[in-house]
Amino acid sequence: MDSASMNDLRTQLKPYGDIPIDLQLQLLRDRDRRDLQPFAHLCRDLVDLCLESPSARFPVTSLPSVGTHYILLDQNGWHLHPWRFTTQDHALEEFSREIYGSMSSLRWTEEVYSYVSDPAVVLHANANGVNERLPIFAGVKMSEKLPGYLFSGPIIVTGAHSGLTSEQMRTVQREVFSVDEALGQGIADLWYYGLQTIDSRPRENG
Repeated sequence: MDSASMNDLRTQLKPYGDIPIDLQLQLLRDRDRRDLQPFAHLCRDLVDLCLESPSARFPVTSLPSVGTHYILLDQNGWHLHPWRFTTQDHALEEFSREIYGSMSSLRWTEEVYSYVSDPAVVLHANANGVNERLPIFAGVKMSEKLPGYLFSGPIIVTGAHSGLTSEQMRTVQREVFSVDEALGQGIADLWYYGLQTIDSRPRENG
């Protein structure tokens, strides 16, 4: 069963009700274990599955119209905070504590600029999250030509040198998503399996 036939299956079963998300995840896992898919296909399927959750996107009705803010995405979903920092170093130190935990030695977060359509939107992530196989709490839906990405551990979303503007918040609402807690372990297992076997997988156009 390839990615196209997965969509066909959803269409065929639509008259009988939507396929439960946990069953879709099981189908994806079974398909991939039986026949390794190109990693890009697996990414798209996982991202699309995450986006089916009602809590995946930041609520449109909660988008702020004034001021600048930053967003934390963790095991409890979305957290919107006003930008209160006096310097960039102050902000980065706080982000490091929120990403790594107050008991950890201070480390700068990994700053990702290229995953959102607005290059001034920055995603702050755990630099060693993949190696530590941290839980998956959030991801990014990219353009149709790119598969999307899932992040290991909490992430913080900001502007390049300050908080998110109202327009940037709308971009984040469209492109960044949280991962449903009920799916988190299954999503993480399949994501890390995909990364572990990436060299064994066929190329997308191969």
